Amino acid sequence: MVTRSRLLSAGMAMAIICLSAYSVSAAELQLAGIKLGRSAMTIIQKYGNPTEIRVGQAASVEQVGAPLPTTSTMTGMPGADMMPGQMPGDISGGQPGMNAPDIQMTARRGPQEVTWKYKFPKNKTLEFIINPDGRIMQIAAFGTDWPTLKTSKGIALGVSTYKDLLGKYGFPEGQDVSGNNLVMRYVNKHRVIFTLLGMPGKMPYTVVGVTIGLMD
Repeated sequence: MVTRSRLLSAGMAMAIICLSAYSVSAAELQLAGIKLGRSAMTIIQKYGNPTEIRVGQAASVEQVGAPLPTTSTMTGMPGADMMPGQMPGDISGGQPGMNAPDIQMTARRGPQEVTWKYKFPKNKTLEFIINPDGRIMQIAAFGTDWPTLKTSKGIALGVSTYKDLLGKYGFPEGQDVSGNNLVMRYVNKHRVIFTLLGMPGKMPYTVVGVTIGLMD
């Protein structure tokens, strides 16, 4: 005979499982067709050669000109052999045309982590942070006219507003205003940070940046 206490224990265990599954499903794990945790080769296969490369947290500009190999090995790619003295320098400057803040999702950013930056027409950019193992740890997208770039909940760059974010993700865990930029953070539940552009005190703010990342 099943006792009431056993039923309660079973129910609590099921609730924990459901909450864990919800936490995973609620997290943003893919952006711009690229999944977090995958090999950096998937970026090359989809977008080709990065426009700029940054190594560590402070260095000089590195403009990438020659095409990168598209074989199954990572050898020879920027970010593949992230050993001291074996990588090009760092990109400098912010997001063109919108003064976007430097948002970091990962809990630690070591000196050997590499950022690949892709610049597209109409001031659209993608940035990928790659760890020393060649895995994608963070993805950021910025653009004021990029309606096809969306999160899993349908938030689109240059289209979705502050109100849309509240409807899809609820109230943020925190938010900051810097000039015309509003940053809304949903790190714990959704692993995502949004950058919005607008005039202070005047709505609507429009989403112009999305950053997702794996947490340590």
